[in-house]
Order: sequence, then C-alpha cells, then structure tokens
Amino acid sequence: MKKKIALTLLIVVILLGIGGVYAYFATNAFKTDKELFFSYMTSDWLSDLKDENLKEYIKKQENNAYTNKGSIALEVQDDGSISDETLQMIKNNKVTFEGKTDNSKKIAEQTLTMELAQGINIPVKVRRDGETLGIQSNLLNTKFIAVRNENLKSLLERLGADAEDVPDKIDFEESTFTESEIKELKEKYFSILDENLDEELFSKEKENDQTTIKLSMTEEKAKDVLIKIFQTIRDDETLLKKFSGVIDKDDLKQQIDDLVDELKDIEPDEKTTFEMKISVKSKKVEKIEMNIKEDENITANILIENSENKVSIKVYDEGDSILELQIEKETNGNDVTYKIDVKTDLDTELADQEKAEIHLTVQYKNLATLDNVEENYELKLSTQDYYESNTDLKLNYTNVKQFSSNIEIEGINGENAITLNDATDDEIDELLITIYKNLGLY
Repeated sequence: MKKKIALTLLIVVILLGIGGVYAYFATNAFKTDKELFFSYMTSDWLSDLKDENLKEYIKKQENNAYTNKGSIALEVQDDGSISDETLQMIKNNKVTFEGKTDNSKKIAEQTLTMELAQGINIPVKVRRDGETLGIQSNLLNTKFIAVRNENLKSLLERLGADAEDVPDKIDFEESTFTESEIKELKEKYFSILDENLDEELFSKEKENDQTTIKLSMTEEKAKDVLIKIFQTIRDDETLLKKFSGVIDKDDLKQQIDDLVDELKDIEPDEKTTFEMKISVKSKKVEKIEMNIKEDENITANILIENSENKVSIKVYDEGDSILELQIEKETNGNDVTYKIDVKTDLDTELADQEKAEIHLTVQYKNLATLDNVEENYELKLSTQDYYESNTDLKLNYTNVKQFSSNIEIEGINGENAITLNDATDDEIDELLITIYKNLGLY
C-alpha cells in the first residue's frame, strides 16, 4: 500500500505542476469536463496564502544592499534517545550574527559568534566576493581560507577527498528556470497528459451551488502515464542541466531508471482505481480529493481543503491518518505571520512506528514598510519512536534587515586570504599543519 500512496502523491504533484499550460479564454459553460478539470487544477487556488509585500521584500533584497543582525538559539530535551555527550554539546547553544550584503554585486560578509557552554565564544567570519567564498576564524588561521567556484573536482582530489560525484563548478544561477523554459517544460509534459488521459476518464457532477469534476482511471493507466513522464525527464537536457550543479547527470539518470523500475514492479490490480475529484464553489477550488479504491472501498486517501488564508492536507492509509499538514496566513497591520503544522505517523526502516510533530511559525514584522523588517522563525519538533522515547527540539531564529546605499565590503584578495585553488601543494600542507596546531591536534 505504501507504493500505491507514493504513486498517488506523484500523480497529484505532476497534475498540479505541469498542467498549467491548459488555459482557455472560453467560459466554463463551453469547456469539456477534461478542460474544466485542468483549468481548475492549475488555477491559482492558493492565492490567499500569497502576500504582495513579502514578494516585494524578497525582490528588494535581490537588488538592494542591506545590513542585518540576529541570533539563532537551540533548546533540546530528551529522555534517552540521544547520548549525554551529544545532548550536552548541542543543548542551549546560541549563535549571534551580524553582517552586510549586496546581492546585486555578489558580495556579502557575516560575522557569527558561537556561544557554547562554560562561557566559550567562537567568532567566525564568512565572506563572499563574486565566485569566491571564504571563512576566517583564529581557530583555523588569521587569514580567510577561500575557495573559488571553479575546478572544484581537481581541488578536492588534491586535498585527498573523493571527488567522483563533485562538479567542477556549482552554478547556482543555472539551477533557476526562465519563464520561457517553464513554458516549454509545461507544454512538453502536458502533451503526455493530454495524449494519455482521454476525455472519457473525466466527468462532472453538480449539487446545489457546488460543482465536482472527477478524473477516474485504472491503476495500470496511472502507472503507464507516470512511467512515460519519468522516461521523458531522464532524457530532458534542460532539466538535467538544471540539476547538474547538485548531482552528477549520470547518477540522476540512474536514479530515474531505478524509480521507473519500481513503478514497473507495481502489479496493477483490475479492481483498483485512482480517483481525483475537484470541488468548486463560486469558481473557487475548495477541495481536492485523491482516492485509491478497491472495488468501492477507499483504501488510501489524500484530502486537500482550501479555505480563506488556510490550506490543509491529510493523508490516510486504510483509514489511519499518516500525515497532516496545515498552512495558515495571518495579517496584522504591517506584520504577516505564517503557521505551518505537520503531524506524521509513519512506518520506518529503523522502527515499526515513529511519530513526529512539527510546528513552524514564520513572522515578518514591519513588512509593509519594506525596511527594518524583523524576521522571526520558531521551529518546534517533537518525536516519539517505537519505544516511546521522546525528543523535543526548539529553534528560534531572529534577523533584522535594514536597507542602505552606503555599504562597503572588503573583497577577498591575496593579502587577506589564502585561496586554495591558487595554492601550491606545499602551501596547502603548511596551512593544514597550522590548522591542526590551532586546534590542538598536532
């Protein structure tokens, strides 16, 4: 059943992600059931969760310089699943940071101070200068130890590391999609859906003021569509290039081949059908439901409910809840807050059962002014394993950003840094010896 639930989730993601090309100017009255289904599926039904001020704030950081100051604090409570040594090392630690950034010029600097137990403070500086990243701490060296984002494979080999899966350059900008690439991808993969999902698979029902559009297909049909999509992804140079900075292209192809093999191993059951229903009221999507049915019995269910400023997702297996996710947006004057709650009750490889609850609150204070914005994140994680051992973790993050046109950041150069790409083997050996001595390991 777990494979079937995974298969269902894949179908939901693909329908939501690549059906967006299915747009029509005609009114709903002239659309077929198939056209209606994709029209509502790919409409902006999560618009209530979006925030224009947040969008502008993110854009402003990309094009304007700013200073920032904040902290990260971690609290951990455990009743036995974490060793005392590990718990003591991470318990109640705090990191403060302060810096300045100009993304338009690709320069940035942060000074982080790790406040450990027994009053021990460790300051660390991190600096970016174009394609060069450097770190400096008196525990390592008086100068920055820097790496230029090029020839990374040969550099790691010189340092004696396994560089088989490491690219020569990590191209962060290459991993983003342009509008034309997004349009091209949607058209390519939507054509697979359009060619393989016949009109007869769709139907429509209306009750009072609510309309429900349904897609129903056999398990074999669902499997075949997914296999065709992943086989197309495997040879899609645009997608492979985007991921090449993170994972080797051949490794990614092999992982896709393995996924396709797993899909092929699923034995279709003639009695099993996949059913997806979209419920619409006043031209707004209120509910999306995906069912796996054996005869007329629902054996697995995914339910997405959409209301004002809130969306919830629930996943059931044989009637038992295995995942609950809720996202809610709150606006109060100049402030915006998002609350994300997750509950899981999943089988794992390490234990018969493990439960987890995640509560994340993300707050942007003073967001409407687009300056002096205070970002506050609070993450609470609670887990319980099969032996009922509990671990509670609380992470607090605060960062205040102020925009300024008078920011100066020193670059990384031969006087203040040792760039490993340019260092000789002897210089690297000498640097390692210095680091070992500073750490008391030599």
